[in-house]
Amino acid sequence: MTQNAELWFRNEAVVDFDAMAGRLRQILGSDIEMQEVEGGRMFAHKDHVVAYEEGEQGPAITAVLVLDSGEEEVDDSPLAESCQSEVQQSWRCSEAQSLVDQGRHALVVLEMLTRSLGAELRLKLFHATIEAALQECDAEALVFRSSQQVIARDDYLGDLELDAVQRAGALNVRIFQVDGESGVSSVMDTYGMEALGLHDIQCHFRDLAPEDVARALFNTAYYVVEKGAVIEEGNTVNGLEEDQQWVCSFRKSLASPHRRVLDLDPGDPYAAGQRAGDAEEPPELEEAEELEEPEKPESPE
Repeated sequence: MTQNAELWFRNEAVVDFDAMAGRLRQILGSDIEMQEVEGGRMFAHKDHVVAYEEGEQGPAITAVLVLDSGEEEVDDSPLAESCQSEVQQSWRCSEAQSLVDQGRHALVVLEMLTRSLGAELRLKLFHATIEAALQECDAEALVFRSSQQVIARDDYLGDLELDAVQRAGALNVRIFQVDGESGVSSVMDTYGMEALGLHDIQCHFRDLAPEDVARALFNTAYYVVEKGAVIEEGNTVNGLEEDQQWVCSFRKSLASPHRRVLDLDPGDPYAAGQRAGDAEEPPELEEAEELEEPEKPESPE
């Protein structure tokens, strides 16, 4: 899995690619070669050379390609039908459903040949490409498939002063409710880390404010993006209080798509479920009704 996002348009998806390429060079301050391909453009980041499987070398690539619904009526458009999961977990975008309902045409932003690069650099190249494209088109919404959320144009543009990892759409924190034999609990996890070659982060808890847990998950994710996969089984991370330490372990995720995640144990009396490897069967999860947007993650010391 790699990073990918779609720019959604109410009208025809048009972008001034020459102007976009100029903006991209300006944003990154690096040597970029634009190549015309069927349905769009590829941008070769010549300052960032990667090794291919065959032993050859070449530049990391981002691309902007046409992704068109081919439908005249919004109600019939497969665009809106394809992103209900993204809408349900778009906590910072109250108009997510309305935005996708109006989407008739789209461009998709992709990364290619970037897996050997560090997560921070991949985020930087990818979001610079989105930024450059968005400033040369009139897309009204962004659908981030790799982090499962919808972001309004103005919300994304409002984050341009932030590091790429902190921008809207880079990472998401999802929330689900569990109604089990021991009562109601919550599962929260990040979504978007796996696209960067890192473990997503999960917490199964009760009697904690979801916004506080979201902040802890974001802060841990930000640390891992910056430092790499340095957290090991049995390590601890900061909890919600200065003297709180949450124990880390690797296990199968409780929420779909099922994958290996870094689980944070908040300890008694807040921990829910079992934490013995993969012994616990994933519970029946329901979409939570509301999650306030947490504060931006703080940079680790």
